[in-house]
Amino acid sequence: MISKQPGNMQILDKKHVVFLPGASGSMGFETFKLLWEKRDRYEVSLLLRPSKKNKKLFRPYEKEAGIASISGSGIVNGEGLKIVWGDAHSRDDVIEACRGIDWCLNCMAIISPEADRKPDEAYRVNTQAVKYIVDAIENQAPDHIRMVSIGTIAEYGDRLPPVHVGRVGDPVFPSKFDIYAHSKIQGELAVMESRISHWVSLRQTFIMLPDLFSLMDPIMFHQPINSFMESITAKDSGRLMISCLDVPGDSDFWRRCYNISGGPVCRTTFLEFLDRIY
Repeated sequence: MISKQPGNMQILDKKHVVFLPGASGSMGFETFKLLWEKRDRYEVSLLLRPSKKNKKLFRPYEKEAGIASISGSGIVNGEGLKIVWGDAHSRDDVIEACRGIDWCLNCMAIISPEADRKPDEAYRVNTQAVKYIVDAIENQAPDHIRMVSIGTIAEYGDRLPPVHVGRVGDPVFPSKFDIYAHSKIQGELAVMESRISHWVSLRQTFIMLPDLFSLMDPIMFHQPINSFMESITAKDSGRLMISCLDVPGDSDFWRRCYNISGGPVCRTTFLEFLDRIY
């Protein structure tokens, strides 16, 4: 980043380091690709499981950053990119990924239906790992590092007509067996009650899958047919996260929660939705 100095001199400011948990997910990867385009302003820190899928997905970016790929776990550094090949279950891995950062854009989550099948895993990722991140930020620079964390509109529970328009001020009242919502609430609370000066929670709606039939799970039919839906795309969610990097520190944007969705063109009922996709 270039800043002007007296006498029309220009000096190169230190690039901000952005930690992006969940970079291999649908929303996280869209955020990563947009962040990668801004390497003139930001360096990127990632925490990724060393799975074959993740290794293959990020190998082109490692190559572009001059990183020699490794097998298994470990830490690699290159031009503008640091990857901690590890696990969000590990406090040490989280601390290493958070070392020296200026921002945390947290897209990390275990969502339904996987959260329903693996409830313990959902709490480890959606709650405990977020607490590790909060601790790492508090132990470094809670007044400097800014954290954007993703919540979920599932925190409000079922919303059937005639009370189907959700507001941020509505009570947090998740459905009884919605492990995803319960675990995300606890993670969000950890952020809200932290000593981090600049935090925000974006309560995300359903991200529309490019291929809905790739889901093939009974959860597709859990909704009452008169439910109102408002979805969003992964690309728009990624654009939202990147836009947060331009919010000034003195803005009233911080220390609040927001409901995030795609707007009027993305609204439908579940019955209309089923009719359209079939």
